[in-house]
Amino acid sequence: MNKIILLFTILSLQFSYAQIGDVIWEENFNDLDNWMKITGNGSWGWGNGELEFYQEENVE
Repeated sequence: MNKIILLFTILSLQFSYAQIGDVIWEENFNDLDNWMKITGNGSWGWGNGELEFYQEENVE
């Protein structure tokens, strides 16, 4: 029984280290030429029902 517990402990420690990898894709939204600004008319069918809404003059 002790050998099984020891084996389990050794195997679990092997997988407990964080995996560090390379960033595959990143977008910081610095260039608005890559994105389209789409604003709706505020009707219920446009958006997700948030109480706040976004306006084009607030885009930096």
